Amino acid sequence: MVAQALALIQANDYRRRVVLLELDLENPALAEQLRLAARPGLAELAQGSSAMSEVLQPFGPRLAAITAGASLPAAGAGILEQLRGGVLRAVQQEADVVVMDLPPLITSPYGRQAAQMAEQLVMVIRAGITPLPRVKEAIDSVSPAPAILLNGVHSSLPRWMQTLLSV
Repeated sequence: MVAQALALIQANDYRRRVVLLELDLENPALAEQLRLAARPGLAELAQGSSAMSEVLQPFGPRLAAITAGASLPAAGAGILEQLRGGVLRAVQQEADVVVMDLPPLITSPYGRQAAQMAEQLVMVIRAGITPLPRVKEAIDSVSPAPAILLNGVHSSLPRWMQTLLSV
């Protein structure tokens, strides 16, 4: 959901053409969330069985998505190699901005590799759920250090003040 929000901001506020690229091959959710076709997607594009025009799915003005495609969790590292080998450049040619929806850094066998492909990294941390040692481990596993977004933080401001301040 955070990747979708970042893509929307880029498209709507900055008027940029955006491709939302789903790299979480173990837990793909983008097709269902955006009501898009699950296949063909990134897996098929990386394997060469589908063309860019077949996997790029528009879902709003200046917005398109490439879903994970065929569920091949064990193939994650191989698909990343294909991305490094030119597929990512092809995706970048389709947009001004590519927003990647990455797998978890620590629990995914290819999460760190996927994160290293991003020019800028925003790490989403579930506030009050993700233990601090795991957060530190995730931050230390990538370079440069990512921006941090705490998801699920609740304000202690009274509701009337939140409304007044539009928080």
